Amino acid sequence: MHNVVIIGSGCAGLTAAIYAARANLSPLVIDGHEPGGQLSLTTHVENFPGFPDGILGPELIENMRKQAQKFGAEFKAGVISEVDLTKRPFRITAGKETYEAQSLIVAIRKSQSKPGYSKETQAHLAESLDTLEQALKAPLRRVAA
Repeated sequence: MHNVVIIGSGCAGLTAAIYAARANLSPLVIDGHEPGGQLSLTTHVENFPGFPDGILGPELIENMRKQAQKFGAEFKAGVISEVDLTKRPFRITAGKETYEAQSLIVAIRKSQSKPGYSKETQAHLAESLDTLEQALKAPLRRVAA
């Protein structure tokens, strides 16, 4: 059982991992098909705070990953195939592995053509989030990248 599972290892997922790890929540980050997200494919990033001369995308991602690990984040390779948010603990399946979590952070690209996430999986995630919103009788905060 994990306190927090984070789906996605781009900037948003790694930022969540850093904050969750610093809060001693021992987050598990599931990399997805594209570890590091879009920035791992980007050459020069000029608009990230703290780097006035810019930084290479893969270097930024590696630094963020190391920082999250330093505070206790765990990383697993895997592509999400199923998420059950109908009851707690939440169940997240990636390949042959199933993880249980008290909290789930979904930090994946908004695009419907995400590499590694089938249309069925994306639809299932959206449906699961809708189900959770209905169960909580309150809207979830959805942040689009």
